Amino acid sequence: TFNNIWSASLSETAQNLLIGFDKRYEAKSFVLRTGYNPESLNQEFNQEAVRREIGTGPDDLLVCYSGHFETNGPKGVELMIESLKHIENPKVKMYFIGGYETEIKEFSELAKSYGLEDRVIFVPWQRDLKKAMQYANAADIMAIPTSQANQHNQFSFPVKIWEYLALGKPVISSDLPINREVLNENNARFFELGNYKEFAQKVVELEADRELIWKLGQQGKETAQGQTWPERAKKVVEFIKNNT
Repeated sequence: TFNNIWSASLSETAQNLLIGFDKRYEAKSFVLRTGYNPESLNQEFNQEAVRREIGTGPDDLLVCYSGHFETNGPKGVELMIESLKHIENPKVKMYFIGGYETEIKEFSELAKSYGLEDRVIFVPWQRDLKKAMQYANAADIMAIPTSQANQHNQFSFPVKIWEYLALGKPVISSDLPINREVLNENNARFFELGNYKEFAQKVVELEADRELIWKLGQQGKETAQGQTWPERAKKVVEFIKNNT
């Protein structure tokens, strides 16, 4: 019977969609967000060494996207590259962790066509999550640069946001409602979906204020506290004990 049914949604957006189908779920559903693997951060980070490896210096400002480049729609790699046309400081660079060889070649050629090849860095897809976090920690700012809305990014909260925040990095995010369920002006900056000029403006804003970068990063760390997969599992067990 319906009385024995409970629904767990990964986001408030998904929960609201469910309630829209059946109002009874207002009392029979709850939000259980994704989390991050704390073991991936349980290591000694060496930002200086990683920067040497990828060919950048301590004065460069690295804006990073990590993950697949095209899965479930464009992820905004092109948008980030195009934004460099509106960022004068040559020390601001776009830094990408992920992508397959063909994708890296495609976007490298795009950067070259704009004369921006010296301001774009690619690191291939990393199967080792700890290694991926080493590369991500070398960045100053992380990005969720979604360029097109689709069903996936309207209802699926990016797990990488938790990783970004747990690393103590501020986030520049496309202004999607699902991202705002966790991100806010205390840990992030937002730009209009697909608007690379506004993305550039947010980068320039942070570039001009390194203290703000640090402050947003620290507040992001606080946001991520307790949002790990083990803590999520505890919530599931606790819910089952209390409702069965």
